[in-house]
Amino acid sequence: MSANHATRRLIGGWRRTFSANATLKRPSTGRATNAVNSVQALGWTGRSVFALAASAGVVGFGFAALTLDGSPKRTASLFDSEAPGPRYGSVKEMETAVEEIRRELERLGEDEDVISTNADDLLAHGYSEWSTVNPDGLPVAVAYPRSTEQVSVIARICHKYHVPIIGYSGGSSLEGHFSAPYGGISVDFAYMDKIIQLNKDDMDVVVQPSIGWQDLNTQLNQANSGLFFPIDPGPSAKIGGMIGTNCSGTNAVRYGTMKDWVINLTVVLADGTIIKTRRRPRKSSAGYNLNGIFVGSEGTLGLVTEGVRPLFHR
Repeated sequence: MSANHATRRLIGGWRRTFSANATLKRPSTGRATNAVNSVQALGWTGRSVFALAASAGVVGFGFAALTLDGSPKRTASLFDSEAPGPRYGSVKEMETAVEEIRRELERLGEDEDVISTNADDLLAHGYSEWSTVNPDGLPVAVAYPRSTEQVSVIARICHKYHVPIIGYSGGSSLEGHFSAPYGGISVDFAYMDKIIQLNKDDMDVVVQPSIGWQDLNTQLNQANSGLFFPIDPGPSAKIGGMIGTNCSGTNAVRYGTMKDWVINLTVVLADGTIIKTRRRPRKSSAGYNLNGIFVGSEGTLGLVTEGVRPLFHR
């Protein structure tokens, strides 16, 4: 039965109901008579109730039929190219990507092996005892880049072979942010943990993603800068993860959250493109607020490799 025919049946049922109401007489003043007449005033005879219920059922079936294409719906599968949802590279394609990353980095002059396939490394980067979420999958490899350019190479090759990328910073997440349910490559920024530039007069600092906020404050204190970074989500948190989760902490009421302490970011996008979200000077009103897009995105839009942080006087 078509949706138009079902709609006509429904309208017909309501029309008969209202016609019955129009022919009723004014109820008398007696209590018992009023009760009977009140039921009659509703106009719900057996025939009208049946017609209305049947019409509603037909309409519901018609709308459901319009939204179904008749084929069974399947859950997205990792290696099934016909399943709905994103299709990621096969295990063989991921292994090919790992070898190509190795060759590309060697060609660019990197002496050390940036990629690890050690079983303990894979477990440490895909499973956490304190996390509330632990999918069965593990990454096929762990990358330890030393620079933004190396991150760009990793992202470009992973994009070529449809390999998922999982950013890894301090590994202190309780919600499974660094899990690898579809395999892929975990990008650990352990070797990118330095202060690149401290601008004392401008009250800001350029840092890499794997420096911890406590280490940052220690180095600021050793430099006699009189400045400090106030966000404190937890002792093991690192700047990259703090950006990815827009963390807060015990000082959030007074100093705000991480989104309030980012001036600009250097980001590697999924295809390896390197961008800066804005310039370092704070007095600028031109352009989109790209900081607001990447802060809190948890690595789904790109990997942050550098960032400029404002600082606060002690």
